[in-house]
Amino acid sequence: MDNITHSLVGIVLAKAVQPSILVDAGRDSIQARRQWLTLFWTAVIASNLPDADLVLTRVGKLSKFDYLLHHRGYTHTLLALIPLALLSALGVSFFFGTWRKGQSPSWFRSKLAAASFAAVLLHLSLDFLNDYGIHAFSPFFNRWFYGDVLFIVDPYIWLALIPFACLQLQNRWARGLWATLGLAMVSVLWLGPFTSVGVATAASLWCIASILLQWKRKSFEATLLAFFSFFMIILLFSVASITAQKTVEAASALLNPQVPVEEISVSPAPGNPLCWRAWIRTQEDDDLAYVTRLGVVSLLPSLLSAENCYPGIEKRGTAQLTPPDLVSTSEISWKGNSHLERQVFDLLRQHSCEFRSFLKFSRLPFLQGLSQGQGRVLVAGDLRYDREAGLGFAEILLSQKDDEACAGDSVPWEAPFFRPRRQK
Repeated sequence: MDNITHSLVGIVLAKAVQPSILVDAGRDSIQARRQWLTLFWTAVIASNLPDADLVLTRVGKLSKFDYLLHHRGYTHTLLALIPLALLSALGVSFFFGTWRKGQSPSWFRSKLAAASFAAVLLHLSLDFLNDYGIHAFSPFFNRWFYGDVLFIVDPYIWLALIPFACLQLQNRWARGLWATLGLAMVSVLWLGPFTSVGVATAASLWCIASILLQWKRKSFEATLLAFFSFFMIILLFSVASITAQKTVEAASALLNPQVPVEEISVSPAPGNPLCWRAWIRTQEDDDLAYVTRLGVVSLLPSLLSAENCYPGIEKRGTAQLTPPDLVSTSEISWKGNSHLERQVFDLLRQHSCEFRSFLKFSRLPFLQGLSQGQGRVLVAGDLRYDREAGLGFAEILLSQKDDEACAGDSVPWEAPFFRPRRQK
């Protein structure tokens, strides 16, 4: 998820713990103020600290290839949870001077540690919920896990939690900043290419309802309402994700029920929970090729047909799709097929360390030849993030030479392409 979402979750978490600090330390004491600042910034920083791997890759000037291998890597594991939580709590406590025994009683340290631990855990949980995934159990179990529930920037979580930040924070500059972000998100929903008037209206009403429900509420009551809204969004999107996956799998089975489904990846359209982009991979043509089909699912086709969801999605990517071989309906619109020849795939796995390493990240790989200068180059990419004609963040140029070893060999992640086949 984006760092604004993570920060909002940290703010709500800090406010959930604040009442107990005021009771134990004294509502108007200087000590309570310092402890609140320590708690607030610990929760916000801990909610974002797993993404420190982004800073490290940029400061270290690592390549795009290194970014793909290491982002959501070691800092997004349960093994790193306690060190990251302690680092956040100790660092902020040291800054505000609340780490000393005289200024940090045992009850405060316990609550601070619990809040920091919960913040990191919620970060991992949110990152699991989108189609990028995490490998939370590494190094003991290096498999990727994908929730396929939320888009990486979810407007509805913003519109549920931003009113809380505006109404509960005391700093007027902070309230103004969050209000500006909320208005910007509402504007994007009204003007964005993937939403409709109905969806934008529903989102605006959702934002207004969030404000009214939390207006003049006590901090604890507002916190409960914010968390309730937050988890209800996740629950509703989870049900929608399961529905979209079942719709895609059932439609694919109409072509040939005997062809096993190897992978399904779904993701909601940005700002439109009624529309879902779906990729489904099968192995066909007498095992000569892997075929990955792109479809768009509408959860309410009577209100918005699948054909009108995600306009032009099949024309924007680097991968050149062939025409679809499945019949579209109002519920699901098939956009095209990506073919990955098994012979080429196996040769690259054998001779290209870059490609083998890329497979440790790529869930839905594709290969595409492109013209460059006087010759041709081979691009490896991931269909989940093939959103532009040029090379995107999940697409790399493969070198022309054989390489038996490379830096990617040291990365322990299991290649998601070779996960056990899904059972129908």
